[in-house]
Amino acid sequence: MRKILFVCLLFCILSFTQEETSKEYEIKYLFTKGSNVSYSLKIDTIEKLNISGQYNEKKRKVVIDFDQIVENVDENGNGIIKMKYLGGSYDGIKVDLAGKEVTLKRNSKGEILESVGLEELSAEFVKIIQKSLSDYVPGFDRIPVKIDFSKFDSNMFNVYLESFTPVFPDKKIKIGESWEKEIMIPIFFTKGTLVYTLEKIEDNKAYINVSITKKQIKGTGELIFDIEKGYIIEQNLSIRGENVKTKVDLGQYAPQYAQSFDISGSVIIKISLFAK
Repeated sequence: MRKILFVCLLFCILSFTQEETSKEYEIKYLFTKGSNVSYSLKIDTIEKLNISGQYNEKKRKVVIDFDQIVENVDENGNGIIKMKYLGGSYDGIKVDLAGKEVTLKRNSKGEILESVGLEELSAEFVKIIQKSLSDYVPGFDRIPVKIDFSKFDSNMFNVYLESFTPVFPDKKIKIGESWEKEIMIPIFFTKGTLVYTLEKIEDNKAYINVSITKKQIKGTGELIFDIEKGYIIEQNLSIRGENVKTKVDLGQYAPQYAQSFDISGSVIIKISLFAK
């Protein structure tokens, strides 16, 4: 009798497991007019770099807080989203972000179809880059940026914003299935491929593993997505670059200090995005 009960129990467990692994889930962004989610983006960096002969070891921290408000939904179901920046800081020093706004048209997969205002926001991030490089090139942060970002099309910068948020496949997926997305890897100034794998579904939340591999750059992380409400709850990604070698030309931003920088060394970046 016990043997029969054990076999029945084992059969039920195997049947349930098979059903869960074969079940398909639709994971997509949902847009409801008037909905608002507040986020905090934190980027912690540990770098050991040699920039054009100047070696330095440094820890940096960037924090950006913003509201994401769905202003409208068009006839195709795309969300018209206003990202209103509440503030930001670089190593504890305030960055001029408060009050700045970016408007996005985003589809349910997460692709940015159109944007307005990213060129102005990007100008503030160039100041952060200048401040970082001033540790290696004294006075670089005091050089006026001559490039006029207002002349750029905001959509040129969409790829950078998409690097921080996932894009989902346009089909239902099963637990264990993966999909890919090309991104611009922050700080390394190079493109890479993120691989997303659906790990599990619990309480209408999708738990997704994230990985990236590109030569000396490796990354791992996890994403938690609310399927019922259709938004990101939390995303963590750790990127490690060992023996990285690259060249950056910042002369276009500061012509009077026109030169390229040879960068080599190691960097660890921890990116955290979470709903408050």
